[in-house]
Amino acid sequence: MQLNAPDDHLLRRLERTFDTAETPEQQPFGAYAGRWLATTLPPTADAVVSAAIRGTGMWRGKRFLDGRGANIVASRAGPLLWAITDHVRTRGAQTEAAPFEIRRGPTTRGAGDAWLLDYDVAFNRWPLRRLRDELRATRDGRLIGRATLELVGRRPVLGYFLLRSADRSRVARAAHRG
Repeated sequence: MQLNAPDDHLLRRLERTFDTAETPEQQPFGAYAGRWLATTLPPTADAVVSAAIRGTGMWRGKRFLDGRGANIVASRAGPLLWAITDHVRTRGAQTEAAPFEIRRGPTTRGAGDAWLLDYDVAFNRWPLRRLRDELRATRDGRLIGRATLELVGRRPVLGYFLLRSADRSRVARAAHRG
């Protein structure tokens, strides 16, 4: 399905999915492949964001490690990212950029809490520092994310994304737990 403009039915379904998902006890750990699902933006802004995130294939997912993380992007995206973050690290065909800190806290909308990915860290610049993602787990073990942006005391939802563990190794997760 092409997501070139906000689809009210799809957005309501994604919001319900997020609201009924549960917050995992453990923070995410390791690499997760990502897929941008939809934005809540008006059609023109949606087209720009969708082209930048989905159309170019530049955003690949997220990596989590001990209360921190970063986004995984295609290496060719590196030069574009210097405008919003000082943290751009290339490893082979992938680049990590736009770091965040992870904490558990209340969601922007609805009841309950989620894992909050807070981009207000020293490496990032405005507007990235105003961004915060919220993560919960779906019944099938994937993570559904909701991206929000702080604007003059409000925090509207920008869109939704899905993360699937790219690290299938139980040994790596067990080693992390100690």
